[in-house]
Amino acid sequence: MKYIRPKSATFWIGILMIASGILQVVDAFYPLGMIGLVLSAAYGETSPFMLIILGSGTVTMRAALPHIGGSK
Repeated sequence: MKYIRPKSATFWIGILMIASGILQVVDAFYPLGMIGLVLSAAYGETSPFMLIILGSGTVTMRAALPHIGGSK
């Protein structure tokens, strides 16, 4: 449970990126209308795969931060 930190901004930014990537994939097969337009405007040409991978890295980055520099 060290990855789930609801008080962390990096956790929520990562979740937002993952959700945006999933919504872009869904929009490709089932047009979502205005949501698809907003996502296209916000992320431009960024692929959904890249958003999901970057979001996963952002969520897990917070768990790795205390271990950087040898402190626990």
